[in-house]
Amino acid sequence: MDPVDYLAANGGVAHRRTMLAAGVSKSALTRALADRRILRLQQKVYCLGTSGGVGLTRLAVLATGGVVSHDAAATLHGIELAHRPDRHLTVERNRARVAHPGCVIHRADLAPHEVARVDGLPVTTPLRTVLACARALTPAEAVVLADSAVR
Repeated sequence: MDPVDYLAANGGVAHRRTMLAAGVSKSALTRALADRRILRLQQKVYCLGTSGGVGLTRLAVLATGGVVSHDAAATLHGIELAHRPDRHLTVERNRARVAHPGCVIHRADLAPHEVARVDGLPVTTPLRTVLACARALTPAEAVVLADSAVR
């Protein structure tokens, strides 16, 4: 069994022992790690990894319990940007100080209808994403993003 298929079917994170017991071979696990199709989250714990930094974003989401937001969410929704996106996460307001290297952390209480799933990641919905970006970006960048979202 392919480790990517196993992880995709089982929530995106699994322990090595569980994967091997389910029929994932050690060689398939090694190849998937080398190709960065999966990432080592911690010793003997693996998660899905995809191109374009989504694997690193996935690690940040797992570590913080946050939701991908702002221009990082726009990228996942396929919305065009006039700038290079940063890795933005939104966590609940009542969370203790949360930080993750390479991430910009925002605090907001998101309603369930404001969160969608893209590639197994919790992501703000396109509308919530556009509104958050409109507040945070320059006017020119926000117009490009909103125009792309409408198209």
